[in-house]
Amino acid sequence: MDQKTDKHQLSAEQQQSYESACAKINPERLKQAIYDVTGIYSPTGAEREASEFMVDSMHSVGIDAFYQPVNELSGNCVGYVKGTGDSDPLRKASA
Repeated sequence: MDQKTDKHQLSAEQQQSYESACAKINPERLKQAIYDVTGIYSPTGAEREASEFMVDSMHSVGIDAFYQPVNELSGNCVGYVKGTGDSDPLRKASA
């Protein structure tokens, strides 16, 4: 069964935010970051080094981040980004 993704129209504010975020992407820096993180040996259950790398990467661009251990070999990278409004910070966690 094929499922199609519905496309929803963005509001003017959402479109402006989207375009602003896209304009900040540096394709070469993004490519290098992908090479760097995928070059870290991190099999399932042993992702600690990759998660710690991501914490350092987040810190390097001013994101409040920390490593959350699950066990001695694995854990999560958790980062918080505060927006400009009154809402809660955006939280991103990856294993």
